[in-house]
Amino acid sequence: MTIKGYLFDTEEQCQNAIDLINQSLGLPDEHHTSHSQASQNDGKWFIVEDNFTIPILGEGIEFEFIRPPRTE
Repeated sequence: MTIKGYLFDTEEQCQNAIDLINQSLGLPDEHHTSHSQASQNDGKWFIVEDNFTIPILGEGIEFEFIRPPRTE
């Protein structure tokens, strides 16, 4: 599945971007604690692009989301 978002080499870089988004949007507030969640994909960290992230981080890139193998 192809998604559009922002890729980061480290969790810290990803969290820094999330912190910037949150600060720009005035979060946390009474309804939300954070705008985005850091996720992993094939050894990288990412945030999904949306209408709120584009003015803050610019246009994201398209990349293939690789689902992790199921563990039972």
